[in-house]
Order: sequence, then C-alpha cells, then structure tokens
Amino acid sequence: MKPVYRARRFISSRYTFDVATDQWSVTDPIKLCSKSHLDPNNCCHVVKCRRRIRKAGPSHPLWVLKCNAHSCWFTVYPLGWLPFGRRILLDLDSMGEAIIAEDCWEETAFGAATHQDEKKVWPATFVELLKLDGEGLCYYATRRTQIRHIHGAAMLLGLSITDNQQRFRMDLGFDYSTYQQACVRIRDGPVAEALGAACTGILRSISQPSILLFAKMVNLGQELGYWGSCANQ
Repeated sequence: MKPVYRARRFISSRYTFDVATDQWSVTDPIKLCSKSHLDPNNCCHVVKCRRRIRKAGPSHPLWVLKCNAHSCWFTVYPLGWLPFGRRILLDLDSMGEAIIAEDCWEETAFGAATHQDEKKVWPATFVELLKLDGEGLCYYATRRTQIRHIHGAAMLLGLSITDNQQRFRMDLGFDYSTYQQACVRIRDGPVAEALGAACTGILRSISQPSILLFAKMVNLGQELGYWGSCANQ
C-alpha cells in the first residue's frame, strides 16, 4: 500500500522573483487548498503563512499557505516539481516555460534512465558516492535507487503495463513508431540496460517539455500510485 503522505493532493503554481521584496512569490492565485475535496461545500479561504527552504529540490524557498476554512497548511510547489521530489519531473523553469538544453532529461527524475543508456552506473554504496565528491554531482543516489527509478520511468511511460500501454502512449503523445522501437529494445527482457535505452528513446522523441505534458504525467503517476493528484490542475 502506498504511504499516506504519498497519496496527498498537492498544489502547483508558477513562481516569480520579486525584486522589490527580494524573494520568490507565487504567481498564480491559489483559490483551492489541498483538502478542498474533503469538504467541497465549504469554500476555501487561503492566506499566506510562511516560506520554507528545502534541503533538496527547487533552488528557491517555497511558500506554505494556510486555508482557514479547512484548517490546513500546504506547500505550493513550482510547476514541474512533485512533493518529496529531489529532482524535477520535467525540466521547466519557475514560470513553467521549457528549459531548452542539449539533454533536458539528465537533470530530471528520468536522469537515472538516461544515465543508464549512457553507461553511467551510479555508485553501489553511499560511501562510494561521497568519495566521488564534485565528479559525482550527476549521481544523487546509489545503484539500487537508479534501478528503482528506471523501472518507475518505464511504468510511467507505459512500457511495463500490458493492459494500458496503448492508452499511456496516446495520453503522452508518443507516435506509434517510437513506441514500437522502445518495445523492441525491451523485448529480450526488462533488465535495467534495456529499460534505460527504451525510456531514453521515448524521452528524446519529445521536442520539449511543457505544462500540459507535466499535467498528463501527474495524472498517470497518480493512477500508478506514485503520488497524489494536483488539486489545481
């Protein structure tokens, strides 16, 4: 069973830097809280509460808001980010615009799969990870986590779900030939190397990330039990 904290609904919004106050602010008006679905007849009354600095994740502080109607506090995550995520799901900036780079997937949650395709094997233990120092900045966890993330990426892209493969492909907008090529790569077995190559082939067929693609991945990830729904998407 998925832990309770993973099932929580979350709020996502654009962030902008306010020069006057020298701080990041939530751009979009937040009208719903993360618990609005529990009591839909009671209208939310959202107010700002405080800022929160995370040890990992977005590079700027996040706003924690309060809903007086539902007596709850919730964090507003930048577009592209998920609760408890150490890396962004899609490479979007704080305003939700695509970051155009040579490889826009390496620094995302799909980085484990692209590294595997490039034969970049993460360290076996945390001791080895610490020894890498600056050379290991692209490796943020151990080999065990890399394999787990690769299998998660394959599930999210519909490569490991027999019944829903066709719908996942259509929802995420992958063309049939790209999907078929990915399936050929994993035909000999769902090992890490094959899955990494299959996922990377699909990811690099995407011209650029977008808010729409983020919303679709959030919905599919919710169905798979990876995280809760985005309440304001």
